[in-house]
Amino acid sequence: MNPEVREIRIEIPPPQQTQNSQDYLEAMDQLQQKFNYYEKKNLLVVGKYKEACKEVMELYGLITAMDNIIVMIEEVPPEFHMLFELTKSRIDDIVDNFISS
Repeated sequence: MNPEVREIRIEIPPPQQTQNSQDYLEAMDQLQQKFNYYEKKNLLVVGKYKEACKEVMELYGLITAMDNIIVMIEEVPPEFHMLFELTKSRIDDIVDNFISS
């Protein structure tokens, strides 16, 4: 190696953070915290929605079974049949519009 060639090291200091970049980082941190908060909240809502759907489907099954039983009973008052048909119609609408779609 040539003795006249020396190694030269230049150290470049890291860039100084300006107030604008610090404000930007703080704003992004706050945004990330808000996003995380609403993401957790959304997961809770989705979980509760799924539970509600399961419960409505259980009710739907019970009402359908009761409908099959009531058809076989001859001594049921007509008012009860009417109320039962309204209930069955409403639960059918709920299942069709909110759960099946």
